[in-house]
Amino acid sequence: MVDFRLSDEARIELGEFGEDTGDFIWKTAYPVLDKVRCKVGIMRPDGEYTRKGKEVIRKAVEQERTRLWDNQPVDPAAETEAGKDLQKKLGMAGPVAYHYIQEGAKRVLESAPPKKGKPN
Repeated sequence: MVDFRLSDEARIELGEFGEDTGDFIWKTAYPVLDKVRCKVGIMRPDGEYTRKGKEVIRKAVEQERTRLWDNQPVDPAAETEAGKDLQKKLGMAGPVAYHYIQEGAKRVLESAPPKKGKPN
């Protein structure tokens, strides 16, 4: 469950996650950090991290960021050489580059004057 509240400026704000939702997010999205944050000696009774805890948490956050960054899905390549070139130059997804190549080719063909005679 997720708790929302309405601000005085008429904005919806996130209040907090329910216990089950919070646990699910920790276990699914940040498993390394989830294991570390529950260890004994990481947190003081007032809910703040100990000096050692801050260092352990910092390293776990760095591990999570690296893990998530390294596990990014690879963009599919464009279907044509021109699309692949555009994808590489602009850093866009292959299907998007292929779409722009198709649109450009379509415009070129539509702007060309019609030829007389039978088409081959």
